[in-house]
Amino acid sequence: MKHASVLLTTLLAVSCLAGCTPKPKPAATTAAEASPVVTDSLSKYYPTLPRSGNAFDFELPDSAGVMHALHDFKDKWVIVDFWASWCGDCRADMADLKSLYRICKDDVVFIGISFDTDPAQWKAYISQQNLPWLQLCDFTPWHSKQPDGTQKTHPVAQAYGLHWIPTLFLISPYGTISRFALKADGIRQELDRTVYDPIPR
Repeated sequence: MKHASVLLTTLLAVSCLAGCTPKPKPAATTAAEASPVVTDSLSKYYPTLPRSGNAFDFELPDSAGVMHALHDFKDKWVIVDFWASWCGDCRADMADLKSLYRICKDDVVFIGISFDTDPAQWKAYISQQNLPWLQLCDFTPWHSKQPDGTQKTHPVAQAYGLHWIPTLFLISPYGTISRFALKADGIRQELDRTVYDPIPR
């Protein structure tokens, strides 16, 4: 029973992780096809940061089709949250992100960039959750298979070296990446160090 319990816990953990990474092929159907057990370290899910340390200047539409660019918020601290409504970990972390927004909204610009492909589903989730910060999405999938068999990556995801969502970036007023984190708590720590001393509670 003990071994069965450990195995079940491991399988559930792997299942949750798989929900927030791209799915280029169908789920495994045999033990031989199953994904390897995820280790305690999540380092393999960290983004591959640009060597320059500069944040990519994206331009994407909001729900009304109005275009917004990162350079619109020059000289400000910006939190960029990469997420999707279909991502279980993104939904689980949303309450913490909303709490962080309430604390920092007067000093930090929040921008959500979604990899949703269904406009109705994306807009419904934003409305249901009452997300108050700027939300952008062009409904291009994170990864998509091309007719020649190659895989195309969303240009913004590629520019930020994403391997996982949610991934959050804290961008300095100078346009450099101050820190990334897989959860809101990581960004809170960096804000405590760089913007607030200490962060208000």
